[in-house]
Amino acid sequence: MRLFILMNLLIIEFVFFNANSAVAGTNYYRWQDAQGDWHFSDQPPITSPSDTNISKIFGQTVNTSKSPASSAGDERTKSNNNAVHKRQNSKKIARTLKLKSKQHQACHSLKVKLDAIQAKLRTGYKEPSGNKLRDRRRKINHKIYHQC
Repeated sequence: MRLFILMNLLIIEFVFFNANSAVAGTNYYRWQDAQGDWHFSDQPPITSPSDTNISKIFGQTVNTSKSPASSAGDERTKSNNNAVHKRQNSKKIARTLKLKSKQHQACHSLKVKLDAIQAKLRTGYKEPSGNKLRDRRRKINHKIYHQC
């Protein structure tokens, strides 16, 4: 029974691989016209090669000439956009570093206050001031937990 199933699977795979190779043997072309629209077809375009950017999807490239839409002005615009993008990224990084620095300073000051309260609690206290110190310690621990 297993041999029968295995033979059927092999036959099915053989049929599918042959069908796929027939499709893979055909050439499909992709090209961009002067307006920048992309076209796909199984036949190359009728227009002259200088107007379009033609390439085969399956097979070798037919024509890789640049389309007239890209010019030196476009290149300058792209480089300007890249420079603006880099400046914006550097500003974002500077902002995040500044925020982290402020947060680190705030956490450090809270920890210093907590250490001072801990020292007062260890040295000894009278009862009403001890309750106030423990309350302040709870509040500072809460701030440290949520901010740091």
